[in-house]
Amino acid sequence: MVYKALRPDYITQAIKDYIKQEMGDKFVEPPLFRLDEGYNTSSKSTPIIFIVTPGSDPLNELKKFTEKKMGKDLKILSLGQGQGKQAVAMFKKYSEDGTWLLYQNTHL
Repeated sequence: MVYKALRPDYITQAIKDYIKQEMGDKFVEPPLFRLDEGYNTSSKSTPIIFIVTPGSDPLNELKKFTEKKMGKDLKILSLGQGQGKQAVAMFKKYSEDGTWLLYQNTHL
């Protein structure tokens, strides 16, 4: 309550520090994502879904991984208004030959 009253900007960090002290780091630090492990557990019917937080961007790593594994370029579509038909067409086209497709901004 002291932090809340005197330093409201520090309350998030204070809560994290308390959780680390009482429960351990694993409850505060996000686990590292290894693309190799994610790939090994994925399949045609189990895609890899990235939920990206501010400040993180897996795109460069994903492009490199795609080139290494598939020998092909990663196809990218940024979704938004009016992109639905193109997204479906790209999905149909690339799902047939196994080309990887990345939809960005799927919340739109």
